[in-house]
Amino acid sequence: MELLLDGRLIHCREALHVELKNGLHLPEYYGNNLDALSDCLEDISEDTVIELVHVAALEEKLGSYAEKLIRVLRRAEKENPHIRFYCGMRRLNVETWARKDAFAHFSALNNPFYSLTFRQDVTKLRRFAKEQGISSYYALVYFMARALNSVEAFRCAIFRGEPVVLDERIPRFTDLHADAEQFHVVTLLLQGIVTEFALAAKETSAKQNRFTEFEDKEKGYINLSCLPWLNLTAVSGERNIDPDDTTPQLHWGKYEEEGERTYINLSIDANHRFVDGLHIGLFHQELTRMIEDLPV
Repeated sequence: MELLLDGRLIHCREALHVELKNGLHLPEYYGNNLDALSDCLEDISEDTVIELVHVAALEEKLGSYAEKLIRVLRRAEKENPHIRFYCGMRRLNVETWARKDAFAHFSALNNPFYSLTFRQDVTKLRRFAKEQGISSYYALVYFMARALNSVEAFRCAIFRGEPVVLDERIPRFTDLHADAEQFHVVTLLLQGIVTEFALAAKETSAKQNRFTEFEDKEKGYINLSCLPWLNLTAVSGERNIDPDDTTPQLHWGKYEEEGERTYINLSIDANHRFVDGLHIGLFHQELTRMIEDLPV
């Protein structure tokens, strides 16, 4: 038995329980509440997969009730061996996947990673950041993360040994405190508009006193870093050679001025099991569109 819950399509508690009752074939006396759900999940005796996608949309509409639902489903998975719960992701059916052969080909390699560097025009982004009084670095992190998340291939990952598509990857970026030489790594949810994100990034970074924060193994991340002292031409990012590591790594160097235009060289390190040059091209197109649409 399989149930896919899409947070975009569930607008109230009543609708949620209709989906749960119908999708899990719960009894007629089901009480349409989380206690009743917990009781019914204990009685499931056939292998059951529950996928909850677009979690942020569900949380926006149901608030803390969505968080309580997730806790109930996680507990059921731990206590009932017949239940598997996927939160913020959906499984890929490899047999019907258009990428099946390419995935198999690159999965046979013990090092399926590659790096590609291209030139990115950021003229309007720098102007916009200056006019808004925000860091152009934080603005770049925001737009790069948004653009990358728009390409499904970058949201693909390996979870429990099988390919899945994540709802979203969370930006994880390097930063420096004033007068410091040791950088730290800031993790920040991709929320709000760019100005809100930039202000939240500044505040979060200023308060952080550890090298990095706790990493949730069930979340997907994007690693981003700028080397503003160098004209970057290529980067080889550090990682364990684990073919299941699908975290994209983005690096860029100092701004380069040419006439009235400003450019950066942007390097992406990706896992070829999921990401081809085409997908990097789609990311580049979307990032360019976002920057060119800025009101400056």
